[in-house]
Amino acid sequence: MLDSVAGIALAVSGLGILHRRRPLPGLLLLAAAALWFLGGAGLPLAHRGPLTHALLGYPGARLTTVTQRLVVVVVYAAALGDLFAPSGAGTMICGLAVLAVAAYRIRSSHGIDRLARRTALLCLALMW
Repeated sequence: MLDSVAGIALAVSGLGILHRRRPLPGLLLLAAAALWFLGGAGLPLAHRGPLTHALLGYPGARLTTVTQRLVVVVVYAAALGDLFAPSGAGTMICGLAVLAVAAYRIRSSHGIDRLARRTALLCLALMW
C-alpha cells in the first residue's frame, strides 16, 4: 500500500509542475513514477536515475557541471544495469557521490538557490 502511495506521489508531483516554463523536472518525476510502478518487472531500483537527476539538478533539473552529469550517468547506468542488487556497496558508493555533489552545489550557491538546494540535499539523503 505505502509503495503505491509513493509512486502516486511522484506522479502527482510531476503532473503538478509539468505546466511550468521548464518541464524537465516534471518529466523526470513522471519517469521516476513510471519506473517505480514497473519496478516489479525486474528493475526495482530503476526509479533512482530520474529521481536523482531531478533532485541533483533542483530547482531547474539542469546539470551544470561535468561532475554532476557524470554522477547522474553513473546512477542511471547502475540503476538500469541492476548494479545495486549484488551488495550494498554499489548503493553506498553512488549515494555518497550524489550527496557529495549535492553538498558542493549548496556551497557554491547563494540566496534562494541555496535554500532550494538544501531541501534537495535532504531529499537525496533520505532517498539514498
